[in-house]
Amino acid sequence: MGCNVPWAIQKYEDGEWKHAVWTGERWYQMCATLIGPRKTLTQTVPLSGSVLADGHGVSDSEADVTFQPGKHRFVLTGSNPPLAVNFDVRPE
Repeated sequence: MGCNVPWAIQKYEDGEWKHAVWTGERWYQMCATLIGPRKTLTQTVPLSGSVLADGHGVSDSEADVTFQPGKHRFVLTGSNPPLAVNFDVRPE
């Protein structure tokens, strides 16, 4: 079955963060990785609609998200504490 890294992309609106797309209830596929002091880990997370819908824990409808301009963040929800990076979606 493999390992999954639970994540979410959230949009900031009305004073709070709300999920736009996420891995949802698929936590049973999550695996733990120990990282030693001063070590790093690079995690690749597929984000294109076609890749997300191709067996990576997100349904076709979940992968079909249109991002509107505004403040967003990408969150690795399976880490303790959760890790996040903010980004802006700008109008064309």
